[in-house]
Amino acid sequence: MIGGDRGGKMKITCKEIGSWGIFEVEGNVDSVHTKIFIDTFAEYVSAAEKCKNIILDLTKADFLSIGVIRYVNQVSINLEEVLGRLVIMGANDRILRHFDIFVGLKNLKEINNIWEVIPLQMSTKLNEAKSITLAESLSLELPLETGTGIPDQN
Repeated sequence: MIGGDRGGKMKITCKEIGSWGIFEVEGNVDSVHTKIFIDTFAEYVSAAEKCKNIILDLTKADFLSIGVIRYVNQVSINLEEVLGRLVIMGANDRILRHFDIFVGLKNLKEINNIWEVIPLQMSTKLNEAKSITLAESLSLELPLETGTGIPDQN
């Protein structure tokens, strides 16, 4: 877990199952964590090139900064352009309301569980899915000052 400016903590876990990448977020992704989230997510998406489909699991997430919300929306648009998609799962009402306010919900599909997009016959593979927890290594790299945390709009 990584501490934040609101006293919150963040944990990111990445898994792959079939053609789907599962990016699990736990805790608060506040302005301090925005750059870390974006860098980690971008690295994950580029490293998992076979995964053009991504589940952003927000079941254990409490808060996402506006920078993260804008970034996730843009990734969703970019994935659609290469015939992939990004779906969000388990977002609480506050996070969904923030998505709706800041970027709208038209580019995001919400699901209730992974079986809505991953075939049930792959359920045994989920337990065997490669899992990488990034919180420990990131906590050592957390800079003292992280800037605004809002991605460049180039």
